[in-house]
Amino acid sequence: AKFNNFNNWLENLRKNGMDIDNIPIGNIEPSLQIVHSLLEQHNENEAAFNDIYSEIKKLSATATPSESSILNDTYTALSSSYQTLNNSLYDKKEYFERWVEFLHGISDMRDFIKHQGKQLSDSALISPSEIDQIAQNIAEYLQNIPHWKTVATSLDAKPIARINNDHGKVEHAVPLISSLETELENLKEKCETRLSKSKQVDEKKLLFKELEKQIISSFNEYTTDTAKIHQSVDSGELAFDKALEKFNDLKAKLGKSHEIMNKIHHEGNALIKADFNDMINVQEILMVLDKEYNNLNDGCDEAIQNYTLLSKATNDHKKLIDKAKSAVNNIPFINEHEILNNETAKSVFDANLDTSKKQLELLRKIKLQVDDVERKGNEILKFCENIHRQPPKIQEPIHELKNLWNDANEKVGSQAVLLDNVISLWQQVEDAANEITNWLDDVDEIIADSNENKKEVESGFMRLNKYKVELPSYT
Repeated sequence: AKFNNFNNWLENLRKNGMDIDNIPIGNIEPSLQIVHSLLEQHNENEAAFNDIYSEIKKLSATATPSESSILNDTYTALSSSYQTLNNSLYDKKEYFERWVEFLHGISDMRDFIKHQGKQLSDSALISPSEIDQIAQNIAEYLQNIPHWKTVATSLDAKPIARINNDHGKVEHAVPLISSLETELENLKEKCETRLSKSKQVDEKKLLFKELEKQIISSFNEYTTDTAKIHQSVDSGELAFDKALEKFNDLKAKLGKSHEIMNKIHHEGNALIKADFNDMINVQEILMVLDKEYNNLNDGCDEAIQNYTLLSKATNDHKKLIDKAKSAVNNIPFINEHEILNNETAKSVFDANLDTSKKQLELLRKIKLQVDDVERKGNEILKFCENIHRQPPKIQEPIHELKNLWNDANEKVGSQAVLLDNVISLWQQVEDAANEITNWLDDVDEIIADSNENKKEVESGFMRLNKYKVELPSYT
C-alpha cells in the first residue's frame, strides 16, 4: 500500500512538473515558484521513500530469490523514477533561475534604455556633463553584454523547458540580448553625436566670444585714437589738415573691422543654427556691436566732414589774410620829405594828391577783404562752437590785419589831408601872384602913359604915391 501510494504521489508530482515544460516567458518566475514547491514536496516525501526502502529490504530478506529479484527491480524502478524526477526538478529550478536572472538583467537594461533614450530625445537642455555620465553608464551596460550573451547562449543551447513569446512562438534568449545590445550601441552613438555637437557648439561659442573680444578691443582702440586726435586739435598741437589725414586712416582701419563684423555675423548665425537656445543672447550681442560700429562709423564720417570743412576754411582764411596783407603792404606811400620840400613843384603836389586819393580808394576796396576775413573768421569760430571743438587761433592774425589796414588808411588819409592843405596854400599864393602881376601891368601902363602926356604927370605921381601906399598889402 505504501508503495502504491508513493508511486501515485510520484506520478502526480511528475505530471505537475510536466505542466511547466511549456510556458509563456512572462510565467517563468511563477513557474520557478512551482518548481520550488514541487521540490519541497519531493523532499517532504523522502522519509516515505526511505520507509519503502526499509520495507523492501525486510521483505527481500525473507523472500525467495525470485521474489527478492522482483522486489529489487520494483524498488530500482521506483528509485530511478524518484531520482529522475528530483534531477528534472533541479534542472528546471536552475534553468528557470537563470532565465529569471537573465530577464531581470535585460529588464534593467530596457528600463535604462527607455529612460535615457527619452532623456536624450526630449531634453534639449541636458548638459554635456549629464550626457557624458549617460555615456559612461551605457559603457558599463555594454561591458556586461558578453556575460549576458554567454547566459543567453547557454539557455538556448540546452532548453529545459519551452519558453514562448507573446505570440506563442519559442522565445530565444540570444536575440533578446542582441536586440538590447543594438539599442545600447544606438544610444551610445546618440550620446557621441550629442557630445560632438555640444563640442562643436562650444567651439562656435568660443570663436564667437573671441571675435566679440577682438571687435570690442578694436572699437576701444578706435575710440581712444579718436579722443587723442580731438585733444591734439583742441590743444593746437595738430592742424586740421593733419587731423583729417588721421581720420581718413582711422576710416580705413574701421573698414577692416567691417570684415570682422561680417565674420561674427556669419559665426553668430551658425551658432544659432547649432544651438537655438542661444539665439536671444547672440542676437543681442550682434545688435549692440552693429549699433556701436554704426555710431563709430558715423562719428568718423562726421569728423572727416567737419575737419575737411575746417581745413579748407582755415586755409582759405589764411590765404585771404595773406592776400589782404600783401595788398596793403604793396601800396606805395609818398615820401613826406617830398611833400614838405619848398622846392617841390605844385604839379608834383597835384600828382601826389591824386595818388593819395587812388590809394584811399584802393584801401576802401581792401577794407572789403578785411571785413570778409573777419566775417569768415567768425564763421569758423561759430562752426567750432557748434561741433564742440576748440577754435583755432585766428583772432590774432585778424587783429594784425585790421591794425595794418588802419595804420595804412590813417597814413594815406593824413597825407591826403596834408597834400590838400598844401595845394590850397599853393592856390592862395598863385592868386596873390596873379593880382601882383596885374598890378604891375597897371603900373607899367601908367608910367608909359605919363611920358606921353606930361599933363597927367602930376596926376600920375599922385596915383603912384597911392599905389606905393597900397603896395605893402600885397607883399
